[in-house]
Amino acid sequence: MRVFLAVPCGEQLTAALTTTLDDWRSGPGEGVAVRWTRPATWHLTLQFLGDWPEGRIAELKTALETVDDLAGFPLRPGGLGAFPNLKSPRVLFLHMAADGKAALLAERVRAVVN
Repeated sequence: MRVFLAVPCGEQLTAALTTTLDDWRSGPGEGVAVRWTRPATWHLTLQFLGDWPEGRIAELKTALETVDDLAGFPLRPGGLGAFPNLKSPRVLFLHMAADGKAALLAERVRAVVN
């Protein structure tokens, strides 16, 4: 099972992202087809785990319960990025500008899953 750990975008961030992405929705470049996702699925990825044994999901959930909550940290849309690159994008993403709490949360998540 492919697993990643993420937090959903709140209403304010979703609205800001929608505004930022409006300029790009007309197409990121000539000859590049983009399938846009629904705003309800937008999230901030904290850690990509890749293939994870389904039998270890309960263990993962228990480990994540030990992560201190950093409720309410501000995020602002940053620059556009893509996997594998912007010339041949398979996945588009937005870098996020934050006050450091998002990075701290990601570090805490990594510490309990590694």
